[in-house]
Amino acid sequence: MLERFFGRAAQGTSLLMLADQSGSVDMLDEAIAMLRQGLSTMRPRGAAYATYLSNLAAALQMRSTWTGVPIADSGSIETGRQAVAAMPARYRLRPLALSNLADALWRRYDQSGERADLDEAADLAGQALSLARRHDGNLPRFLAVRGKVLLSSYEWTKDPADLETALDATQRALDLTPPQHPRYATTVDLAGAVRKELWRATGQTRFLDDCIELRRAAAASTGADHPEHYIWRANVAEALGERYARLGDDRDVTEAIDLLQADIRQAPAAGYLSYALRVLGQTYRLRYEASGSVGDLAAAATALRDGLDAAAPADPERAGLEMELCQVLLLRHERDGDRRIVDEAVARARRAAAGLPVDRLDGAMCTLALSRALLARFQHHYDTSDLEQAATLTGSVFDAMPADGQNGPVLMANGLAVANTLIGFTRDRGWLAVATRLADTALAATPAAHPARVLVANNSGLLYRHRYLLDADAAALDRAETLLREAARPDQPAPRHGYVPLNLALTLMDVSSAHGDTRPLVEAVAMLREMRSARSGGPADRMVTANLAVALSRLHEHRPDLPGDEVLELLRETATDDAAPPLHRVEMSAFWGRLAFRRGRLDASLDGYGNGVRLLPRLAWRGLGRTSRERLLSLSPDVVGDACAVAVAAARPQLAADLIEQGRAVLWSQVLESRAAMTDLRAAAPRLAARLSSLAATLEEPGR
Repeated sequence: MLERFFGRAAQGTSLLMLADQSGSVDMLDEAIAMLRQGLSTMRPRGAAYATYLSNLAAALQMRSTWTGVPIADSGSIETGRQAVAAMPARYRLRPLALSNLADALWRRYDQSGERADLDEAADLAGQALSLARRHDGNLPRFLAVRGKVLLSSYEWTKDPADLETALDATQRALDLTPPQHPRYATTVDLAGAVRKELWRATGQTRFLDDCIELRRAAAASTGADHPEHYIWRANVAEALGERYARLGDDRDVTEAIDLLQADIRQAPAAGYLSYALRVLGQTYRLRYEASGSVGDLAAAATALRDGLDAAAPADPERAGLEMELCQVLLLRHERDGDRRIVDEAVARARRAAAGLPVDRLDGAMCTLALSRALLARFQHHYDTSDLEQAATLTGSVFDAMPADGQNGPVLMANGLAVANTLIGFTRDRGWLAVATRLADTALAATPAAHPARVLVANNSGLLYRHRYLLDADAAALDRAETLLREAARPDQPAPRHGYVPLNLALTLMDVSSAHGDTRPLVEAVAMLREMRSARSGGPADRMVTANLAVALSRLHEHRPDLPGDEVLELLRETATDDAAPPLHRVEMSAFWGRLAFRRGRLDASLDGYGNGVRLLPRLAWRGLGRTSRERLLSLSPDVVGDACAVAVAAARPQLAADLIEQGRAVLWSQVLESRAAMTDLRAAAPRLAARLSSLAATLEEPGR
């Protein structure tokens, strides 16, 4: 009887090998059942027991990978620990048990981000290799596990030695693995992952090209019935998207989208859809940033929402899906200014960042995404609590960044972008000092060929421009121009949107004013005209139009012979853009009115100032506390008075009276309208009206 069940464990092991070759989940489940049955009758000691226990741990891990069940729920790690504990110290299969446990711990780290799992996996993978014999048939597996663990360690340490060792280990594993081996595809895909990280570290596109070809080979070496076949194809699509973002070849993005759409329609194995839909949404977003096509933006949002619907509650893809959807929603909000969209973006970013520590790359990126969403909402809706939260969150990320720049150029570039927005709103010199130190670190740590160098140079240049604007530091302005010229060079690759050249144009306008030289201003006008002629419908178009108007008005001061109608038309377009932030529209309306008045165009001046007065209720909207509304109205105190003065100059006294009445009674009108509505509510629902009055009183307290 005992011999028969010992045979069941051996049969389970044989079936496990067949399942590994075929990719059959049903066969794998049968192997697991056989191993458990056999182990249940064996004494829990000795080499044979430990070997079959290790095989069961490997089978449970394989099932987790194929079915999408979290590794923490699979029982693989607990079983693997028991196998290692039961395995004799010098037994020939001990390296395999150690490597299998290391792989399972790495997978749990990959899903949960627990650093202790990664550290233990690194130690176990090193032990497995040190104990392995030169001709051990499992040596390629040990090397592959060691390589993937070091690759993840590099994400934390940014130590080039980790990346080089990972490259060496995975290449040796690949050289030792014949194409017919069941783990060939896994090994090839891992080699591609290492090369993708090399591309991100060095900016050398040959590594990205190698990554794509290796991942193509991984997908091609398995049939469509293999559980990981579609994952490997999605990896190809993700790498194609990165190459498109870098080089702008439409063939890459088209291939990536077509590949993903075709595979998603096949409804492949569990665990694939959430990942593939995230990659699809990301790829559509990348194409939108180049094309400005609203259809691409809508397709990105649809894919990401579908991905969240497909993801299980514990799916590790959920945070990435939420963060990517936040980015898409912010792009949509920049187009139309809908409060509901930015509210959803904030909520999505909160869910993405929840529970992720800021000293992890993904936690820091999600936290910065939340800061960006809060700042976008503040820019349009002016709730100071959003600004305060964004500052606190960004500060936590900055505090967690190592001083030596090992946190990575992409993270630093994102941190600088958020810091620029904060400084623009607050003019806080403390933030400027902290962010400038980070900029200098990022510039030193980011090679010229690195794919993030454009963003690092652009965002660092903006910081130095802020320094000039706050302190009139001429050296800071020179530094800003140098960095922004680097970022906006025509031969620079992605990002292919208007903000980078726009920032250079703004800085050239500052240079012109600082030195009294019109040549930088003429260059800025030419750049802005070129950007305007190439409009894609993206959010940068609005800022291009507004700043072209400002640049032309300054140029007109030096060259009065230039026609002035174009400037007024540009200002009208900007001030009447419903998607623009209300404060920006009020400022542009006042500029429109002022410029038209100087040119003797009283009707046009009244149009501009009148538009600004009509926007005041939208600027100080009721969703804000009274203090915030008063502060916002104080930012544009001259609009009403100037509008009245122009109406008097135009011999339109009644219009003057109407304008000043509208402007001075913004808050009072809101109170009266609210009281009328409250009177109706009291008549219909007294208890609800009392509750609402109590809430309103709370919101009107000082400081809110």
